[in-house]
Amino acid sequence: MEQLSHEALTGLQAGESREITPEHNPPPLKLRRGSCRFHPRARSSGFSATANKITVLLIFFAFSNLLHPAQTLVTPQIAMRSQGVNNARRLAGWADQIHLLEHTPLYGSLALTPAYARSFNSNAIQHCLFGNSLQPCNHIVVSGSTVVNRGEQDWLADYFYLPTDFQSILSFNPVIDNFIIDPTLYFGLDPWIKGMYVTLYFPIVHSRWDLQFKECVITAGVADEAPGYITADSTGLPRQDLLNNFTEYAQGQTITPINNVDDIVFGGLEYALIRSKKNIKTRVADIRATMGFDLINNETGRFGFYLEGAAPTGNKPEAFYLFEAIVGNNFHWEFGVGLSGQYNFWCSQDEKHNTALILQGSFTHLFGRQHMRTCDLINKPLSRYMLAQRMTSQVTNLLAGTQSPDFQFAQEYEPLANLTTMPVDVKVDIQADIVCMFHYTNSCWNVDVGYNFWARSCEHIHAIPTSSLLAQDSWALKGTASLFGFTQGTNAPVALSATQSGADIHAGASSGIDNPQPAFNGLSVPLETAPNGVTQITTSAPVVLLSLDDVSLLGTRGMSSTIFAHINFNLDTQENGWTPFVGIGGQAEFAHGGHCNATTTCSTCDHPCIPCAVSQWEFWIKGGASFN
Repeated sequence: MEQLSHEALTGLQAGESREITPEHNPPPLKLRRGSCRFHPRARSSGFSATANKITVLLIFFAFSNLLHPAQTLVTPQIAMRSQGVNNARRLAGWADQIHLLEHTPLYGSLALTPAYARSFNSNAIQHCLFGNSLQPCNHIVVSGSTVVNRGEQDWLADYFYLPTDFQSILSFNPVIDNFIIDPTLYFGLDPWIKGMYVTLYFPIVHSRWDLQFKECVITAGVADEAPGYITADSTGLPRQDLLNNFTEYAQGQTITPINNVDDIVFGGLEYALIRSKKNIKTRVADIRATMGFDLINNETGRFGFYLEGAAPTGNKPEAFYLFEAIVGNNFHWEFGVGLSGQYNFWCSQDEKHNTALILQGSFTHLFGRQHMRTCDLINKPLSRYMLAQRMTSQVTNLLAGTQSPDFQFAQEYEPLANLTTMPVDVKVDIQADIVCMFHYTNSCWNVDVGYNFWARSCEHIHAIPTSSLLAQDSWALKGTASLFGFTQGTNAPVALSATQSGADIHAGASSGIDNPQPAFNGLSVPLETAPNGVTQITTSAPVVLLSLDDVSLLGTRGMSSTIFAHINFNLDTQENGWTPFVGIGGQAEFAHGGHCNATTTCSTCDHPCIPCAVSQWEFWIKGGASFN
């Protein structure tokens, strides 16, 4: 078989001014929405240049994170930040409506923000999902064990109930987009406790996750499976009894051979399915509330703190799909604290123009929650798609050398994902959402420009093994081992004890089966590699079984930098005391990448931790009204 042609790869790829100086005797201050908090007396020299320098540094820092080095390990799931965690979207366009100064009556502000967000830099998502399996042009090649010059990073087609001469190319272009309606409410509680306030958020999200998975079959394969390779039939398994392509396997199909003499069970993939359609969820992301207190609030600025909590209303990971749609924070309860402050740089004499720097940071803990998660084996990325064999300790008619082996093939195959998908307890020590925003007012117009830093520490994951098939029975990796030998003279098939613990998603073990011993039937008659063969087959003694200790409980962490801008217009206050406002804004979020390998660990967890976040842009329209 020749190597993949350049035309095939190319064809598939074608298939995206003044400083703050209070008056000596300032008059009593009554705050007007959109007005200054103070009366200025100086010039604004130096502020513009400083702001420009900071802005350039922030933009450079954000764009520098577009590069993602090659990644060895792969994430069990993409865990992006909740659609409900976005202080940039919350603060933009609202600075003049909240935290009012010396306000005796109850006041508040209501806002509704329709938004649309879409991911970009799909290469980074692909590397989180597939790591070093990706070949040039970010494709994955599936090829059978007999394909000539097959690549070292190819996925082995034999695992997927495909012929050994099969060859295809898989392509992905993952995209996540979210339609968001974000209601926000703010109430100043000055009549009861001066400086106290509460906020409430409950974003409604329609989320679509699309791998845009395609398969281009280069060679469908014509080879029948050899006798003994996966069945006991002395004539082997005909090509027509096998699957047609990898897509069928990835979406849960299996085979039902016509001549299944030993009633072998061929399990189909049940978890980590790779869909060619979108996964869609619509939920309230979470119900998030804060209660805060401004310790300082005067003409120069303000500073305070708040408590923040979130109740989960989105969806929990169920592990049915590799690229599973998630709304919210993976269904964790959250609680934490935040700091909020503002410094007023400058205000014009007529109070129609002012500039301020606003800082806000939320720090929350994500409490433990039970998820379903599909795991790989340690140091075997994507082994979830390999084929495992069930073993039995009731050995029948088989000798390894002169002794009976400890286990024997029990006539059942399962994709490893079916065995390593289990409930796990997951918690996250800390999540941070920090905003630095420059705010400018020109009469009824406001402009906000800022930077948002988000980070989530490594997940702590603890397995709950009682529901795992791997813990309930004895399983081993099949690799490229033949699982039946044929009795010399009679050709009667005998199930072997051959395991290949050294196999991975790319190939069988280069050293062959574990602990090879010559195989005989119960009467010490040699077992051969094929009917009427001349070569004695070997079997494993002892076998190497899989256990929960072999399962890699990989966690994820995330970090991103966002630049955002918003322009807002405040209408005249109505007779009923309501002040309407409307504005538009947007942001670009750049995920921080990182090289991850088997020795990379977080300081907060015992297992390797995958740095995976999502780069995305977002556009919104924000409208509402404030009241006195």
